[in-house]
Amino acid sequence: GLIRPVNVNVDRKLSYNLISCLIATISFILIIYLYEGISLIGGYSLLILFLIYMYFLFSNYRKVDNSLNVENENFNFFIIFRLFLGFVLVSFGTEYFIGSTVSISSLFGFKDNIVISMSLVAFGTSVPELVTSVMAVLKKEEGLAIGNIIGSNIFNIFLVAGLSSIVNPIVVNFDLIKYH
Repeated sequence: GLIRPVNVNVDRKLSYNLISCLIATISFILIIYLYEGISLIGGYSLLILFLIYMYFLFSNYRKVDNSLNVENENFNFFIIFRLFLGFVLVSFGTEYFIGSTVSISSLFGFKDNIVISMSLVAFGTSVPELVTSVMAVLKKEEGLAIGNIIGSNIFNIFLVAGLSSIVNPIVVNFDLIKYH
């Protein structure tokens, strides 16, 4: 929005995804608050909600014509290579960013401060999404920017938090989060 005005067409698809994002956020907060973290059951619950979300997403919108306005519709391996290269570079960049922020926070004595650590890691993992949204707005693809923001929140809550808690249950100690 700071770069240029973003025009958003609030249609049925956007409404569905906004409601799904709200449900994801409320579910996440309730699970963490009630169980002081995300247990195995909470993780499976989030994954089930993710599967329900994906089922309704694909069943309701697979017949819609979502053709993009592209200049050259011919298949080009160079485009696939650039896409793959972008994934690889974003992965390495994020890894270096998070590693550097952890080192810097340790250097300044913030390693054991969970609020600062969470903020730095959240910022580090959000930078690629921020760059993607900014580039989409610059290329006048506002829908891609909005979809990136909403979809990222839904996927992070349902899929990332769900799978992470299945691998290792997440315990939240609210005493560490309180400001003293």
